Amino acid sequence: MSKEQLDDSAYRKSVIRDIILSYRKYGMTANEYFSYGFPKKNAYERNKYISRMRKDKLCMEAIGKNWKDALAQLKDKNIFYSIAGQFFKRKACKVDSEDDRSNFKLFCQGLDRFIAKPSKGACGKGVEIISLLEKSADEVFDYLRSNGSYIVEELVKQDARMAEWNESSVNTIRYFSFRKGSDFSTMVSVLRVGRKGSVVDNAGCGGVFAAIDSNTGIIITDGHDELGRVFKEHPESNKVFKGYKIPEWESLKKFAQEVHKSLPECHKYIGFDFALSTQGWVLIEGNWGDIIMPQISLGRGFYDEFKEAILK
Repeated sequence: MSKEQLDDSAYRKSVIRDIILSYRKYGMTANEYFSYGFPKKNAYERNKYISRMRKDKLCMEAIGKNWKDALAQLKDKNIFYSIAGQFFKRKACKVDSEDDRSNFKLFCQGLDRFIAKPSKGACGKGVEIISLLEKSADEVFDYLRSNGSYIVEELVKQDARMAEWNESSVNTIRYFSFRKGSDFSTMVSVLRVGRKGSVVDNAGCGGVFAAIDSNTGIIITDGHDELGRVFKEHPESNKVFKGYKIPEWESLKKFAQEVHKSLPECHKYIGFDFALSTQGWVLIEGNWGDIIMPQISLGRGFYDEFKEAILK
């Protein structure tokens, strides 16, 4: 909203009424309302968007009575690692209670640094890279324990082709994967890249994202961020988004299906985050991911595609 609009009390009231209406009709939060440009969308266009609430309802309908199990396994990074750790292809360890101290000290052996993530965190908040050069493993363990529950992981050695986007962060692919019996499918994917100096690529922490054609691995939009800004090039590295082909794309599609196939059948839908390491694709995490980034990037809703992909 412009300053003039904010100063116009009648306009503000009309927008508030529209936000409330959009929540009742489409389950849109105020953040989603503005992110998707609802003030400029008509009723037909609005109904095509999938809000978090609509997405959750479809997931619960598809999964049935076991939906809470699926959600719990994705909400806690330590639980997810316990069922998908083989695909991380790096060391990891839980830091949740005093019982984890000995395993943490074993994890630290041979490492100078590692990444720590709040076990139930989201949007990259609270993630930090921790050095072991000046503090003992016991001191670091006590520091983490004082701040909550974490998963700690060996750092990913990123493929140089992906590091070119932003070398301070591990830049990932959000890959939406659907399961119907023995069949697996996907829809549009997303490249997520960090900004200079940031260790995360999350849009919620200032990262930039662009939509990818999941058949070809080619980026089909400019970059966007959650503030509504559009970037033809990455702001620091100057790499052009549209037209770039993600390296090793066919390998990623096979890897995503392999990961999803290994998980309990209650996982009808997962938003995977994958990174290209020097040894190939690795799993970063799994989410009951919202469809915010594709809908912002492409300027249209994905409700129909999501519903068709997840429901039999």
